[in-house]
Amino acid sequence: MCMRRAIPIFIIILMTAYGPLSILEELDAPESAKFSEENNGVHDVPTWRIGDKWVYETQFDVAQLIQQANVSASLNTLTGDTTMEVVDIRFETIQGTQTLVYELDVEGEFTSGNSGATLEGQTGKLDIEYDGTDIIRANDLSMWDSEFTLDVKFALFNIGFLTTTLADITFATVYEPPREKYDFPLRTGDQWTSTYDSGTNVTGSSDYFDPTSFDTPYVEDNTTYQVTSDGEPLEDGSGVDYTGCSDSYKVNNWNNTGSPGGFEWYCPAVRSYAWYRIINPAGFQIDWKLKTYTPTDSGGVDIASSPGIRNTNIEVTPEFVAILPNATEEILGHMTVNGNDEVGTNLQLRYESDGTVMSLTTDSNGEVTPDLDVGYFQDSSPASDDWTSNGVIIWDPVSKIVGAATIVMDLSVVGVDLIAQPESMIVTRTRGNDSTVLNQASGYNALPGDSIHFSVPAQNRGVLTSPATEMEITTPDGATIRGNLPALAPYSEGRVDVNWTVPTGASIGIQTLSFVVDPDEIVTADANRTNNFASLDIFIGRMPVALMTLADNVYTFENVTIDASASYDVDGGPVECYFEIQDGIRTEYIDSTSCMANWSWVDDGDWEVKLVLVDDELDEIHMVMNATVLNRDPYVNLTTTTPAVYAGQPITFNATDSGDIDTVSPEGQYVTISWPESACQEGLYGPYCTFSPEEEGTFTIDVVVTDDDNATTTDTITYEVMNVAPTIGEMRFSIDGIPYLAGEDGTWDIDEDVLATLEIDGNDTLSDREGLLITWYPDEMDQNWTVTTSGPNSAITASWGTSGIHTVRAFAIDDDGVTSMDVLGYVRVNNIDPVLDALPAQQALFEDEVINLSAYATDLADQDELMYCWDLIVSIDSDENGIPTDDCDVQGPDLVYSWTTPGLRTITANVWDDDNATDSFSIDVTIVNRPPAASIFVPEGGFVITEGESITFNGEESTDSPTDRSSLQFIWDDPNTAGATQDGFGENFTIKFDKPGKYFVNLTVSDDDGKSSTASVLVEVKEKPAEGLFGMTTSTAIGGALGIVIIVLVAVLLLRGRESDTVPYETTQTPDYGWGESPTTVAAPPEPVEAAPEPVNSGPPIPATGLPEGWTMEQWAYYGEQYLATLPPAPVETYAQPAQPEYQVQQPAPVYNPEPVQTSTEPAPSLLDKTMVQEPAPSPASQALADLLDDLDL
Repeated sequence: MCMRRAIPIFIIILMTAYGPLSILEELDAPESAKFSEENNGVHDVPTWRIGDKWVYETQFDVAQLIQQANVSASLNTLTGDTTMEVVDIRFETIQGTQTLVYELDVEGEFTSGNSGATLEGQTGKLDIEYDGTDIIRANDLSMWDSEFTLDVKFALFNIGFLTTTLADITFATVYEPPREKYDFPLRTGDQWTSTYDSGTNVTGSSDYFDPTSFDTPYVEDNTTYQVTSDGEPLEDGSGVDYTGCSDSYKVNNWNNTGSPGGFEWYCPAVRSYAWYRIINPAGFQIDWKLKTYTPTDSGGVDIASSPGIRNTNIEVTPEFVAILPNATEEILGHMTVNGNDEVGTNLQLRYESDGTVMSLTTDSNGEVTPDLDVGYFQDSSPASDDWTSNGVIIWDPVSKIVGAATIVMDLSVVGVDLIAQPESMIVTRTRGNDSTVLNQASGYNALPGDSIHFSVPAQNRGVLTSPATEMEITTPDGATIRGNLPALAPYSEGRVDVNWTVPTGASIGIQTLSFVVDPDEIVTADANRTNNFASLDIFIGRMPVALMTLADNVYTFENVTIDASASYDVDGGPVECYFEIQDGIRTEYIDSTSCMANWSWVDDGDWEVKLVLVDDELDEIHMVMNATVLNRDPYVNLTTTTPAVYAGQPITFNATDSGDIDTVSPEGQYVTISWPESACQEGLYGPYCTFSPEEEGTFTIDVVVTDDDNATTTDTITYEVMNVAPTIGEMRFSIDGIPYLAGEDGTWDIDEDVLATLEIDGNDTLSDREGLLITWYPDEMDQNWTVTTSGPNSAITASWGTSGIHTVRAFAIDDDGVTSMDVLGYVRVNNIDPVLDALPAQQALFEDEVINLSAYATDLADQDELMYCWDLIVSIDSDENGIPTDDCDVQGPDLVYSWTTPGLRTITANVWDDDNATDSFSIDVTIVNRPPAASIFVPEGGFVITEGESITFNGEESTDSPTDRSSLQFIWDDPNTAGATQDGFGENFTIKFDKPGKYFVNLTVSDDDGKSSTASVLVEVKEKPAEGLFGMTTSTAIGGALGIVIIVLVAVLLLRGRESDTVPYETTQTPDYGWGESPTTVAAPPEPVEAAPEPVNSGPPIPATGLPEGWTMEQWAYYGEQYLATLPPAPVETYAQPAQPEYQVQQPAPVYNPEPVQTSTEPAPSLLDKTMVQEPAPSPASQALADLLDDLDL
């Protein structure tokens, strides 16, 4: 049984204890009358004060109730303390009347103790907090309203933080008219019935039940009370802790069916009950036993034994003990403070039953004496000792000090009236070991052999004390007993006890006990003798006869009719049947007026069926039979969601649809499920069986279910195992044994032509696994490239020569030709850019000189696809891509090229692979002009002619670069012309020599760059024979005459050299020599006049990295600026201008060449970039001088 049923049972217990069935009884039993109000065992209504407090030891014994409630729970006796305290005195409107009430707070904390409670097999501690407020009518302590809250908690394993709130609910109950538990004045034997309407409203929360299910409708109800004993509160040999209640009165109660509901020991000393017990036929008992009483505004208090005396008191005394309805009587109110009369205090009289309110002021004696019309209102609790009893209050509204008394009304008021009062008789029947108090609600019944104790009352219903006398009692068997009666005060009583045992042979029927008060009529003042005799009828019956039949040997859950309808009551009258049926878990209680019941057992066995047969006299007899109930075999429905699976795949069989409908095992343990001859992953036992069959075919599996009675049921199911397609795992990728994970985009990266290892694992059933074939397509774009391996583990190597994403596909094939799913891998192949080797540095080249260069680039993947191009014109971007050095002016790895013009040339070699990745390398080449070389054809033997002859000179052998050769300019210097240097042009030039002598003919050739070269040849002109002058030869005469002139000319030449401010021109001209004169060493000319040094052209500043590779300083001086212009701009920095070296240009010494050969020589390469000019051609005078010197043979 789940906790959802167990928890409400606890709530019912508490509700019963404090709720509509009992809470009024608990609180309506307020205080007893003051000692001063006691009169021969008669106690009037007590009064409470704000702050009065009672503490009760509380015990809840609910074990039998839990057992009968069919819940899986246990609970120790709950213990704790209940505290009641008056917290206010105020007004409430009750049934339209303003009524003075006490507000009473009731609090309690109760616990089962550690491990004292078990719910659903979980042990812990149950704690209950009670917090309530009761509204009690002040004039008679009857209950009008009760509201209380229950907070029920369960601490699992007694651990605080595992505490769960089972319920937090509030009960609100109202009684109209208020429920009167004490009918004051109270005396032994009094019997009354309180009739009222009541209903309960329940609110709050609980996870285990609906609180509103405890609501009760507003219906009429009644409870019967009787004061059955007096003295020390004792039950079963035990008492209460409070020791000041020896003069207490036991008040029993019965519900509207006559069933006893418990008792209270009312203790007048503490103005409330000393012991309150609830006895419920459902099977629980609750006790409240007084521990301490703490009255406020009192002196001499001992909270464990004595209430002391109130300091401030209002004593209320009606004028008469009893009065007729609608009569008037004086009500005396006496207020004292510490025993002294309280004078001049404003008080109020409240007679709420008739709606009377009076304002009063105490006189000099501290008294008020108003006259009160008692009216004709009858209360709702008819009693045996009066017609009605209504409370009257005199109180101080300021200090809330209350005094109260009861006005007793009777329909006949006389001096002395002795009455035989059967309603107040206390009848106790003993049957075996059980004693039962009988009253009007239960009826007076007995069986032969019962022992009956009668406490027979005689009451004085007069207003005067009656004399002592006797009572005569005649038992049902005719025996007469007399007993003494003492003098009886007004409205008091005396009793005579008598015992009678019903004879075993007593016939069925009414037996009468009669009694007479003052049988000898010695009390002459008795105003009415007609009521001196009374009798009490006792029905003597028989036990009912129980007859019961039931069909056994049935299976569990089969309805069985239990028939006790043949039972009867021997003494006549109806019978009622109560069945107590055991089924191994609990005892089920069934009430049946027809004495028939249907029942089915949930478990097999021999089960006891008890019949409790009760007749209308509440006599009961028990009959017990056993029902044999047969076990039902467990059931199982074996299923699988996959009756056909592929080999190697798991298949699960489900036996959860199984059980035992008549099990009593805990949940989850109803049956044991086993799988014989199956290797289940879950083990041999359990509701599921999973395994992976490897063998193909059709098979069966069995499951066996065993219940708690060891009965078994087997179920079988067939399944098919089919061939399974192979599977293949994830592809793996590694290079040089190092595994690589795919990137975020799911691809592996690798360079072109790098060898990678691809691995994958296939899987299949054990029989097919080793025969797997795994096929690879390393490049999805190349369907001809496949690799197949054998076995479940496959590894291949592959490389890719083209860049981009390549899809690798792999799949497995089993021996049945079934293929797995394709597994794809993605390889991103990265292109390797080509790398050009460096080009060699080049020296300067002449125009038209061919350069031979070869470019070589390294690209392992694309070596055969490389494309080479040479960019030769950096100033032109022919492909207009913004890169001036990547044009394809010459295609191919080899460059054979020449330039026709001088200057700095940039050569860039470019290479591209098939992915258009490129590399380049640039060098600079200086192209310099090749100076022309003048050459005059000289015939064999030289030029020797006779004066007057002509010679045609030929310069065709002059040379230059092919480009410049066609544009060479030929300039001839005719030695016959004085001062002219450009005497003829063209490759051929004819000169006539009219004078004998030796002449130099000069040829100067110039190219388009202004570079020139001069060649000279010597011509010997012989004279015709002739005679001399003055006996000398002509030459001798002329030589002597001109000697002085030569000296003068030499001097002039020296002076001319000093005055020159220019560096002498370099020349290849050979000086003229005279015929017949041997060459002589010419003296070194005098030191030239020092001229200002001319700065040497060293070019721009040399870069920090030095001269470009292959350059000379001469090349840098002339082409450095052009080179720097091709470089990217650099950060501006300030450099110091390097100092220019100073040097003196020395005039070279003339060289004499006696051979009549061409004197032109090839200039040194270092001078090719410098301007070369010829010394101006000799003037006619200088030429004549030269001829003269030759003739003189100087």
